[in-house]
Amino acid sequence: MFQGFNVWHFLQYLAPMWFLMAMRKQRGEIDNRFTAAMNGSGRVWRFHCLAVALTAAAAGLVLVIAGVFGVSLQQAHHIVILSALLQHFYPDHLQLTKLGDLLGTGDRLLADRP
Repeated sequence: MFQGFNVWHFLQYLAPMWFLMAMRKQRGEIDNRFTAAMNGSGRVWRFHCLAVALTAAAAGLVLVIAGVFGVSLQQAHHIVILSALLQHFYPDHLQLTKLGDLLGTGDRLLADRP
């Protein structure tokens, strides 16, 4: 099942990412209006409803790819999900390796390593 509906994934990823984005919004670090509208204090339902909507859109895309291109549902699922995961992990890498941003110092996590 797609991880957007996985409670464990929610606890490990969505809630901390919402918290980080709320902190970034409070500091004025979010330039995109849509991203700012989906995040921040009092907007937890918007953030999570968007996650559910994107999950439904991904499921629909899986069905379209399977129907139009004649591939199996499993192949279509892997095409959509693995493409999304590549786009999902790279920004996470950028966000989560900035320990200083989490602590408010601006230093990078690996800045002192060769």
